[in-house]
Amino acid sequence: MERLNKERDLIGIYLSAHPLDDYACILDYVCTANTVKLNNLQTLNGKEISFGGIITNVREGQTRRGSPYTIFKLEDYVGSIEIALFGEDSVNYGRFARVGLAVYITSKVQPKRYRPEELEIKINSISLLSDVKDKLISKITLQIPLSEINEETVTELSALLKNNSGNSLLYFQIIGENPHMNIHLFSRPMRVGVNKHVIDYLKNNLSINFKIN
Repeated sequence: MERLNKERDLIGIYLSAHPLDDYACILDYVCTANTVKLNNLQTLNGKEISFGGIITNVREGQTRRGSPYTIFKLEDYVGSIEIALFGEDSVNYGRFARVGLAVYITSKVQPKRYRPEELEIKINSISLLSDVKDKLISKITLQIPLSEINEETVTELSALLKNNSGNSLLYFQIIGENPHMNIHLFSRPMRVGVNKHVIDYLKNNLSINFKIN
């Protein structure tokens, strides 16, 4: 992490890796919003959303009335956004506002209480991504055309799954030439760890489609 931060400070980007790579599957396939969407709240008005990222800047203080506030900057793969917490929200969630922490946030986009013409992100919960990443992906379904199943594919897929054991349930959808020929299968003995390596290998090496959760 220290090396990555130095790269970012020197050249403006993360070069050798990204600090969110361990959580890429959560951000890409579980979260319902990212920082680009969060910068245009009108499209999310009234919706329950989830998003995540790494905290890169924090400001804390008190309002003129003595109420605490916390303002933190959250970055993901596509951009950044600042989120402000006031009063009880600052007390309840401010402990997660620490530079370098990767967090998962659930919230609702709604009109502000005293300025209903403006929208806000009302936070419902904040968790560390490291604590919840194994719980957020409950299953993965591999969608494989029957015509693509051969000894080489089976061998590669078997090795990939065995080398990435985890907690997520594993399902298969074998796709026949006609819809009535599709078969759904469940692997009882195997649990898989759904991570960036597994997803990248499925897409780039095996060309296997998948569905998460």
